[in-house]
Amino acid sequence: MLKTLYPDKMKNTLCELNKVETWVIPAYALTKKGLLFGFFPSGNCSIQDWAIIPFKNITPYLEKKYSLNAMN
Repeated sequence: MLKTLYPDKMKNTLCELNKVETWVIPAYALTKKGLLFGFFPSGNCSIQDWAIIPFKNITPYLEKKYSLNAMN
């Protein structure tokens, strides 16, 4: 989803933002704008303050699409 929202920034190869491994254990926070994602920086990388997924983009994933049944 970040690649769709921020295609140019996600092409950054210096901090390896374009690699799945960078985002395996993300740091995250709720903001007024949405869900902020980051990673634990190393080397020349700093915490990403732009990687926000707006709440309107997250809402479809919050819909109940299954039910849980208690085991008897």
